[in-house]
Amino acid sequence: MRRLAGALVLLAACGAHRQLHQADALLEAGRATAAAERYAAVLDSRPDDPRALLGLARARIAAGEPEQAINPAEVAARAGAEGAALVLARALVAAGRGEAAVEPALTATREDGEDPAAWGVLARALLAGGDASGAVEPAERAVELGGGPSATALAAWVHFRAGNADRAADLAARAAAGAPEDPEVQAAAATIFRYGGDAVRARTAIQASPVARASRPS
Repeated sequence: MRRLAGALVLLAACGAHRQLHQADALLEAGRATAAAERYAAVLDSRPDDPRALLGLARARIAAGEPEQAINPAEVAARAGAEGAALVLARALVAAGRGEAAVEPALTATREDGEDPAAWGVLARALLAGGDASGAVEPAERAVELGGGPSATALAAWVHFRAGNADRAADLAARAAAGAPEDPEVQAAAATIFRYGGDAVRARTAIQASPVARASRPS
């Protein structure tokens, strides 16, 4: 009897592992809602599975449902799951709860001080909470650690909000040049250029956006 029970447990574990693999693949392919359903199915039988909890939280964020990402991320964070603090901070920022996101974001930077994503989400949390000046240092750190054009665009926006016009313009130019196909980066750069009085670069950034190019008549 014990042998049968052990076999059933092993079979269930294999099934859960397969579902998690499928959910991860769906999320990677941009099918966030379908991925969330798979992760939730695993949690029905394994409610404390950290991989499923974090996967569900990430999927909810990707699906534009950050409020629904908070609970699974909190459960995973309380259990000490690796990476849970970063996911929780992202969910809170996306849900418009910047002040609440600061503590988990700080935890994420302590867990991995070399991760540009952790510093970036801390900058976003501080900025969303109204502390633009406090967001400058973590935003710059994200750039230093190789966060790429998105981190550079975030730093530009943080400096812009903090009133550092020259640094904002410099970073905006770097971000725009580094990500010519990213509409969010180009839009942020265009806004900074426009308010900085640089109409030429603002127009160039707008015209470089894939959205703008797609709307032009052929």
